[in-house]
Amino acid sequence: MTPAKGVLFSALLPWLLDESTESQTEAAANAGTSVANFRVQLHRLRIRYRGALQQEIAATLGESADVAEEMDHLFKVSRGCV
Repeated sequence: MTPAKGVLFSALLPWLLDESTESQTEAAANAGTSVANFRVQLHRLRIRYRGALQQEIAATLGESADVAEEMDHLFKVSRGCV
């Protein structure tokens, strides 16, 4: 049985944001899916999130700006490393 997309997304979101307080096993069970499927869906969500973020950053920068450099800075700031 496939979990509802909203339920699965709610279980994946804390993992996307590195704010999860439960194991992937617990999150998968709560979402009604297997651990393997949970991990695959998380991987796919991270790829889509990174792509969307890159597009947004590129749209705000000039033509010569380095999107990768901006993303590195963004992730450092979000982790409190800056």
